[in-house]
Amino acid sequence: MGNAHIRHLLTMSNPDRQVYWAQNHTSIWPKIKKHLLYAPLGRNRHNKEIQLSSAISIGTLPSRFHTLLLTVYLFSNIAYCLVLHWGTESRAAVIAELRGRSGELAALNIIPTMLFAMRNNPLIPLLRVSYDTFNLLHRWCARVCAIEAIVHTICYLVNVADSVGLDGLRDNLAIPSYAWGMVGTCAFTVIMIQAFSPLRHAFYETFLNLHRFLVMVALIGVYVHLDKHHLPQTPYIKFVIILWGLEWLSRFVRVAYFNFSLKSGMSRAHIEALPGEACRVTFELARSWNYIPGSHVHVYFPTVGLWSSHPFSVAWAETKPRSAPLEIEMEKLPSWNMPKHQSVVSHYKTQIADSDGPEVTHVSLIIRARSGMTRQLYERACASSNGMITLPGVME
Repeated sequence: MGNAHIRHLLTMSNPDRQVYWAQNHTSIWPKIKKHLLYAPLGRNRHNKEIQLSSAISIGTLPSRFHTLLLTVYLFSNIAYCLVLHWGTESRAAVIAELRGRSGELAALNIIPTMLFAMRNNPLIPLLRVSYDTFNLLHRWCARVCAIEAIVHTICYLVNVADSVGLDGLRDNLAIPSYAWGMVGTCAFTVIMIQAFSPLRHAFYETFLNLHRFLVMVALIGVYVHLDKHHLPQTPYIKFVIILWGLEWLSRFVRVAYFNFSLKSGMSRAHIEALPGEACRVTFELARSWNYIPGSHVHVYFPTVGLWSSHPFSVAWAETKPRSAPLEIEMEKLPSWNMPKHQSVVSHYKTQIADSDGPEVTHVSLIIRARSGMTRQLYERACASSNGMITLPGVME
């Protein structure tokens, strides 16, 4: 069997056999793609927003495979929480078991929640899974994590209130480990509320910055809560904090490398107003960037929105020398054996490019003026005399 497989691989380089890759050699895989992997949830609506009105959206309809994946994930977490020793006579023991189970799952689910949210997720190139799919999984993992944290806290409150009363509960919450655990749960609750789709889309920039701050508060609260009790789940949170820190560090280094230079300074963006309430934004990066078709970038304009970061598709890009080619005027002398009365000295110009000089990549985006930062860019460009402005900008 091994020799047959090797022969099969070696003969694939024959041009006459390249048609092999255009044919289906099994009837199962095409059906799986048609009815599961690429199929919409219903009949026609494929990854469409669920609109309550023209201005209010409550989320995106997942595909059939995404729905199956999320259903298995949700019901498995429910099963992990509810498979308890229900035959135990002590009500407090069952609640304590549910508290421990939900807390363990909440801490564990923080790992995929953070991993799926990373802008430079290493799983995207490894698994060939899109950023949108990981974003969908991130939202559902975060919801499950927040609900399990709330269940964990409620179970703790019920058992403590039953055993020592409300006054004892108040004293118990003054203990640093429990107080920080409550801080983490409150942060998770606010995150879940503010991430509701209509609120998220209506105030996206506010949502994004507040979201990051609340995540930091939640991680600190959970870490202190676990560390004070020396619980075995502490390495989970340490791993998440290290992962998040490394992701931010890698993004900072990458942004600094492509957008800052000792010679040319910070990269700049040339904004040109276009008809139809749009503008062309061209970034001149400090160094050359190896762009590929279908690339998208996140852009920052410190003078327009200091904390704003928006994704856009790349319209086109080109890499060329930073300095203009050197233009030289040359004379072409007549041939030595040509008669004097026929000799003519011709002049012509040529350009010499510095092949060893630094190169710069120009990346152009077409941005529609909507609200917030995009509207400000368009209005500033329109207000200029020639319809063009230049601003400091950073591209990621």
